[in-house]
Amino acid sequence: MNPEQTTCPMCESAYLIPKKAVEHYCYKGHDFSLEEIEYAECPACHSEVVMPDQSKRNETRIRDEHRKIDGFLTSAEIAHGRERFNVTQSQAAQIFGDRGLAGKSLKAWQWIN
Repeated sequence: MNPEQTTCPMCESAYLIPKKAVEHYCYKGHDFSLEEIEYAECPACHSEVVMPDQSKRNETRIRDEHRKIDGFLTSAEIAHGRERFNVTQSQAAQIFGDRGLAGKSLKAWQWIN
């Protein structure tokens, strides 16, 4: 869904306007801030809504920060490594483990907007 073409679900009288904000989080005792957290706002009733596609991108940013704190690779780092060595997601799943679950897990781990 594109927020620019979505009518406000609260008042149904205006199109939502995409917005971005800085949000602050704490994970395992580590404080961090993320810029460009996405949401949409209604110019008529001023309701704020997070659309499904915005939520996915926001969650990816948050999970990547959690991975950094935990000492793991981010989705972008995984994709860069696969591209550098010319390895597909399926091939990487076979290298790193079970062909079924690992393949799905790798795709979810590496999900990029």
